[in-house]
Amino acid sequence: VDFHPQVAKAQMRCSAEDNHNMVYMHVWKAAGYSVMENLKAIGSNYEVVDSFEDDFNWCENINLDSMKHRTVFTFVREPLGRFISGYAEIDRIYLGPRYEFFHQAEEGTMKRAQLFAERFFQDGLIFNGHVKPQSEYFAPFSQSCRLPINFVGKIENLAEDWKNLLESQSCITAKIPYNNSLGQHPTDEKERKAMTDMLESAANNDTAQFLVRDCDNMTASSNHLQNVLLKKDFAFLRAFCWISLPDYVMFEYDLPKHCNDPEMLQVIELTKKPPII
Repeated sequence: VDFHPQVAKAQMRCSAEDNHNMVYMHVWKAAGYSVMENLKAIGSNYEVVDSFEDDFNWCENINLDSMKHRTVFTFVREPLGRFISGYAEIDRIYLGPRYEFFHQAEEGTMKRAQLFAERFFQDGLIFNGHVKPQSEYFAPFSQSCRLPINFVGKIENLAEDWKNLLESQSCITAKIPYNNSLGQHPTDEKERKAMTDMLESAANNDTAQFLVRDCDNMTASSNHLQNVLLKKDFAFLRAFCWISLPDYVMFEYDLPKHCNDPEMLQVIELTKKPPII
């Protein structure tokens, strides 16, 4: 299956061009709908090209070649926090037969989270975009279809990076602050209570505190996934870190405390050294 991401486009005045195209590639579980709604709020001619599997007309639908003046951007997120948040969302909304493998276990149990984690290590959870490594969104889709990215921001610094993006392109909209209230997924009282309980139970656990650093949309199910990752001498967690190592390297996030395999740390150090010419 070839996954093509969702893309949002809008025009605004930037660098003395009235119709500069701002093109956003939506990395799932990285504040995507919020970014899209903010782009819509400050731009004109807003348009969305939805994500598709095996869509051979995707590049034609985006129509990059017609945009003489454009900036393509995206936002990313700390990989482990994104993975746990992705589990919470998949657990909540994916109810079809393709996901029966972990729905066979009772909702909100460690067994359910473990089935999810095991399947992720087998096939990326049917290549689901909510837990697909973010670095894979950047790969060309074919020899003739690619989406070069000009700017990558982090949602941990969303408002400031949004401002930096617009200022870097001399957009008149740079003076409009980012609106955090736009495009947020709803969180009901049950989820809020589960989050409060989870944070309280993690108060004396350094690793757990790291895992829940960014947790606005997490549920009690996320707590079980955290516990699964910490089992078996952190084997699941270290396996996740190996799979997500390109994300940690490309986007310069710190590895979780227990992802300390010597080979992994060596790779990280090698990426920090200047190339030998």
